[in-house]
Amino acid sequence: MPVSPSRDQLVRFGRVLFEYGLTASIYDVMVIPSLQRMGIGQMIVKKIVRMLTNRDIYDIAALCSGNERLFFEACGFGDDILGSTTMMYRRTAPLTIQEGE
Repeated sequence: MPVSPSRDQLVRFGRVLFEYGLTASIYDVMVIPSLQRMGIGQMIVKKIVRMLTNRDIYDIAALCSGNERLFFEACGFGDDILGSTTMMYRRTAPLTIQEGE
């Protein structure tokens, strides 16, 4: 549940832009500070990747800053060929969270 029922507060969020083609870009993955480092962000990315790959979209980019690179690496993304701030999803890399999270 992305909204805290006790306070009606948004606690997690993920935004992806794709067209019904072959490419997609993840622009935002946010979790409130008190719930960070609990696997919630990785769960968001995993669900986005699963949704996209179920539609046969495997060219998935994550636009991220330097301090977000380790997070996206843990989610199965690697450097793009230009070494820019974009990271590309590596289809063969396993995600590090459990299915039930």
